[in-house]
Amino acid sequence: MIRNPVGAISESRLNSVIVRNRSSLLHPKFPINSKVYYNVHGAMIGFVGFALLFKKFSLIFYCHTVCLCGIKETKMKRILILLLIGLLGLSCFFVGYCEAASITSLSVENGASGCYASLTTDEGIWVINWYAKQTYPEDDSDDDYVWVHTSSHPAGTTSVIVNIGWLDGHIKIAEYDIKAEVIFENANHDPDTAVDSVDAYGPIVDSEWAFGVSGRAELWSQYYDGNNITIDCYTSTYNPSKKSWTAFSKFTHSLHLNGNFQGQKGGTTETKPLLKNGGTYNASSSDLDESLSFSVGKILLDQSYKSNAYIRLTVPGIDDDTWHINHNEEFTNKDNR
Repeated sequence: MIRNPVGAISESRLNSVIVRNRSSLLHPKFPINSKVYYNVHGAMIGFVGFALLFKKFSLIFYCHTVCLCGIKETKMKRILILLLIGLLGLSCFFVGYCEAASITSLSVENGASGCYASLTTDEGIWVINWYAKQTYPEDDSDDDYVWVHTSSHPAGTTSVIVNIGWLDGHIKIAEYDIKAEVIFENANHDPDTAVDSVDAYGPIVDSEWAFGVSGRAELWSQYYDGNNITIDCYTSTYNPSKKSWTAFSKFTHSLHLNGNFQGQKGGTTETKPLLKNGGTYNASSSDLDESLSFSVGKILLDQSYKSNAYIRLTVPGIDDDTWHINHNEEFTNKDNR
């Protein structure tokens, strides 16, 4: 799921090192903005102390007041009960009130050199335990968080950027929750936890040299967003040779539902020159006149969509099969989320 930068986690399922930040919202299960909490143990101790004092002095106060002031016994009991409630409230306020150290922000991004987490706190950090949990696709998802890295920090540190490893991507765009558990310098503060969510891409690439030309066909993603099944694809070439060429690309997306053909979108891009001595050519599915996206709505239990992505980079004079991708993905109700 994720490779630790110091090699603590074994390598597995790695397809990509590119991640898009999906949400900067913190997980509701781990609130981080609460600065105040009530110490229950402190309140209990305060209550017991006041109760013992109340027991000792209330009898004296009760007898003296009833005998000398003529207050009725039932009314006197009510006064004593109200007094006890007031003392209890004061014990909770003065004994139980304190401030908790907390995480104030967490965001996670990934790049070519790894997955970077940025975190800030309002108190000094001692160590941070980092955990990851893949939540999509379902077949690759984790049941619980997996420890991936522990970072230690100098005294007084309240803001850090940590490389926690590389996320394993997926052509459907894998989704992860990244959790940080901060242990503070002051041992009187409880650890605090926060979560950020990110997406990990896993492109499929066909890249090689032919006749002195470097070419690349890439299926960046083939995904379902809850309503649409979409493909994103690219091609590129670099020509350091002494011969000029031309180049064009073909991008198509076909869809079947339960084996029945639903349609095909896409086409061929305009032919462009690929000049000698360092010439380049680039194209993408966004260059076409139509989007390579099918609107399917929510996928029902008995529905199975087969998506076919076809990408081909052509440099006339070089074998047509040099740079191409033909990839299928299935989408079912398991992809609803």
